[in-house]
Amino acid sequence: MARGLIGFESIKVLQKEHLNKDGYGLTVLTGIMRAYLGEKSIESLFVALEKIKADSLLDFFPFNKRMDEYFVRHFEAEDMRAVIDYVAARKAESARDAVYSDLFERLQSGASAEDLAKAARRAMTAHSFTPAQMATLLWDAILSYLRSSSDLVAEQQQFIAEVRKYSDSLLVFTDSAKAEMALLQHLQKSFYEDASLMKFFASVVRVFYEEDVLSNDAILFWAKKGALSQGKSTFMKQMSKFIDYLEQQSE
Repeated sequence: MARGLIGFESIKVLQKEHLNKDGYGLTVLTGIMRAYLGEKSIESLFVALEKIKADSLLDFFPFNKRMDEYFVRHFEAEDMRAVIDYVAARKAESARDAVYSDLFERLQSGASAEDLAKAARRAMTAHSFTPAQMATLLWDAILSYLRSSSDLVAEQQQFIAEVRKYSDSLLVFTDSAKAEMALLQHLQKSFYEDASLMKFFASVVRVFYEEDVLSNDAILFWAKKGALSQGKSTFMKQMSKFIDYLEQQSE
C-alpha cells in the first residue's frame, strides 16, 4: 500500500463486525500499518486513512474493547508507540481547538473575566490540560478577540485597557514559575508573529505584573535566561526600563 500497489479502500472491509469481533480485523490492520510505516511516515499513513474515513482506529477493535485503555495496550504490545503518541497529539489538538473556539465565542458574547476563568477551569479539568497550557490557550483566545477589532489594534491605550480587563481570567492559571514562564514565552512569540502588535509587548507584560498574573522573579528570569530568540533584541529594548525597575525592587 505504501507503494500504491493496493488501494487503501480495501482496509474498510476490516471494520465489518464479523471481522473485528474476534480481533481479526485489528490484527490485519496492524500488520498493514507496520509495513506502511516501514517505508513512509505516520503522518502519511493517517492522511491515507482519513481519505477513506478509516482514521478512527478504535472502529477496528472488537466492540467491547473500543476504549483508550485497550488501544494503548494493543499498540504498546505491538511496539508501535508512535501510533499512540500521534493519536494522542491529534486528540489534544482537537481539544485545544474546541476550547479555543468556545472561549473566543464567550468573549464575543461579552463574558466577564470571572465567567471566562470558570469556563477555562472546566475545560482544563475536562481535557487534563496543565495550568501552563490553559494560560497560553486562554491568552490566544483573548488576543484573537482583541485582534478582531481594528480600533483596538490601532489604539494602544484602549488595547491595554482591554488586556487589563481580562487579566483576572489568567491569574488562576499562573500560580507556578513554570506556568508564568510558559505564558511569558508565549506572549513573546505571539507578539513577534504580528508586527502590528510588537509595540504592545512591554505594556502587556507590565499590566500582567501589576495585576499579579506575572511575578517580579518570573519576568527577571525571562529577561536573563528565559527569553526566546524571536524578537529578543526588540523586546529587551522595550523592557529595559521596566527590568531596571524590577531589579531595584528586588534589592
